[in-house]
Amino acid sequence: MLIRLRLSLALTLLLFGFSLNEQTISAQETSKPPIPSPRKDSQPQQPHASESNTQSQEDQRGTKNKPIVVEILQPPIDAAHTEKKPEKSDTQPPEDKTVEKVSAALNALASVVMAAFTICLWWTAKKQWEATVVAAKAAERSADAAHKTLAVAQRAFVFTKNINHGININTRGRENVIDHIFFWADVENVGLTPATHVETWMQFETVPWSVRTVPAFHKFAHEDESYSALGPRVTYGTTQTAIPIAKIMECWNHQIRIYLYARIEYRDIFDPAFIHHHEQCVQLDIISNPSSLPPQNGPDPQRFRYRVCGPQNTTG
Repeated sequence: MLIRLRLSLALTLLLFGFSLNEQTISAQETSKPPIPSPRKDSQPQQPHASESNTQSQEDQRGTKNKPIVVEILQPPIDAAHTEKKPEKSDTQPPEDKTVEKVSAALNALASVVMAAFTICLWWTAKKQWEATVVAAKAAERSADAAHKTLAVAQRAFVFTKNINHGININTRGRENVIDHIFFWADVENVGLTPATHVETWMQFETVPWSVRTVPAFHKFAHEDESYSALGPRVTYGTTQTAIPIAKIMECWNHQIRIYLYARIEYRDIFDPAFIHHHEQCVQLDIISNPSSLPPQNGPDPQRFRYRVCGPQNTTG
């Protein structure tokens, strides 16, 4: 609002200065005194009658030796015609000097107004450029924030769903015995976009029964280094880890503690360079005799229970 007021005042002063300057110049031109023009004599002076008659009488009889000579006499010049034109005086009237001073002042004022208008225009353009830069940066930040919000809301999220086990039965002679029990974790992508470069691990560690410290698990390299993709709401099984039945029986007899560790690493389509992960560590609790064979008819009774423990239960 202040910028518009300054611009309007500058334009008004500029137009007023130009108008007053034009009026001053026109008034100066009309105030000049008229220059008198030379007066012409309407009737030239005639020669005297006696001279004319005498000349005509002498010229009436002309011979070859005495030809007729005609003399043209110029009329006398009036004294009024010989007056010189008045020369311009070096000294000007006071009114002309005042007009010139006013005109010079108005020209100077117009120059000042024009300079002020130029400065205001430059200042306005500078402020507009600064505002444009600020708006562009704000729009860029808004676009980045919107992209990050979209990535967080729409990206893939992979979590462990549950831990399962299976029984490996071997035949020794005529009897079927359990050789080992293998464990794996089911993982699910609960996000809205696919997860790429999915890689899983499943491990176990044992500690003496008297030790309650949870062991630290470390990621190891797979032999095949294969990856998979996991679409939205799709369940996927991790790699399996097999525990011998002898270790399971030691845990059943309270000689050792068994810990299971599952880890998933994956990427999302919004930021393929960033690796997300989810890990879970549980302690294996045995509910029933793990060496008993499952019934031929009917479901297998519940053998194990899993309790989350330790610091390696993170996601990112």
